[in-house]
Amino acid sequence: YTIEEVSVTGYTSYITGSVSDGFTVTNSHIPETITITGTKIWEDYNDLENVRPDSIRIDLYADGNYLETIVVSSLDDWKYIISDLPKYNNGSEIVYTIIEQSVERYITTYDGFDIINTLELGKGDGDIEVIPPQTGIYENTSNNMILYIVMVVSSIIILLGRKIILVNNK
Repeated sequence: YTIEEVSVTGYTSYITGSVSDGFTVTNSHIPETITITGTKIWEDYNDLENVRPDSIRIDLYADGNYLETIVVSSLDDWKYIISDLPKYNNGSEIVYTIIEQSVERYITTYDGFDIINTLELGKGDGDIEVIPPQTGIYENTSNNMILYIVMVVSSIIILLGRKIILVNNK
């Protein structure tokens, strides 16, 4: 004789023993795990001021408790993966958070587990002045209005001048 247990989700079973000694079925819980992935995004005009660090340090927290520090760099393509994190603690789902350790000259924001660092322009020595491209929208609307009026009046004068020439030539 042999025995077999119907599989139970989240558990593995081990059967020991024999018909004469009796069978023992042991179920072991397989803890659910999760994986956290994130990307470091630099908004610094392709390191315009040459201040981007070689690597960053990210602190990982579980339910507000520090777990570990991860180092991410360009060698990792500024991406990170943290695998095999337990999903539950005593039946409650764990909330994982990250905090990037301060990066000088950058403002840090988060989008889920993605980290966005935006360069603070004008905060360092030898900063390069960034002039935004012209978009066709100008702030000085009074000069634009004068230019518009001059163009309209010029067009009217040209049209009237043509009409006068045509009338005189008949």
